[in-house]
Amino acid sequence: MLRIDRHRLGPRVYVLGARVHEWHLGAALLLGLALGGLLDRVDDNFATVAAIGAGIWLVAKDWRDLFPAHRDSAAWRLGLHVRVHPLRAVRRADPLPKVAAVTAGLAGLVNLASAVTPNIAWRNHLLLYVEPFETLKLTHAAAIPASMLLLVTSPYLWGRRQGALRLAARRPHGDRRLQDHERVGIP
Repeated sequence: MLRIDRHRLGPRVYVLGARVHEWHLGAALLLGLALGGLLDRVDDNFATVAAIGAGIWLVAKDWRDLFPAHRDSAAWRLGLHVRVHPLRAVRRADPLPKVAAVTAGLAGLVNLASAVTPNIAWRNHLLLYVEPFETLKLTHAAAIPASMLLLVTSPYLWGRRQGALRLAARRPHGDRRLQDHERVGIP
C-alpha cells in the first residue's frame, strides 16, 4: 500500500503502486481548500492562509516534476529542489546553515518586537502565570540584547558554507608559509 524507496536524489514514495510527488500533495491541498471555499466550509483565518502557503510551497518546490522533460533532474531539499551537478556530491545537509540563519533571524525579529512593544497588558495575564512581575521586567530588558545577538549572528550562519570553503582554500597556503618560516628559523 505505502512504499518508500531510497534514491540518490531523495526518497521516492509510492501509494498503491503509483509514485506520489510533493506537487501532488500541494495540488490536492489547494484543490481541497478551493472546494471547501466554494462550499463555504473554509474560514478566513491563519490556518487557511498557512494551508494555502503550504500548498503553493509544495507545488513550487517540486515544479520540475510537473514536466516530463525535467522530471528526476533535481535532488530533494528542505527548501526548493535544486539541480544535481554531475561533479558535485549530493549532500542532504547543504541547506542547514541557511535554515539556521533564517530561524535565528526570525527569532531575533520576533523577540525584539515582543521586547519593545510598549503595551504588554494584553499578555500580562498569561505571563504572570509563568513568572512574577519583577522577573518580567528583567527578562524584557535581557530580550533586547539577546535579539540583537540573534540578528547579528544570522548573516554569519547564512554564509557559513562559503566561509568554510574560503578557510579551507586559504589554509594550505598558510601552512606552507608557516613551514617556510620554520625552515628559515623565523618564529
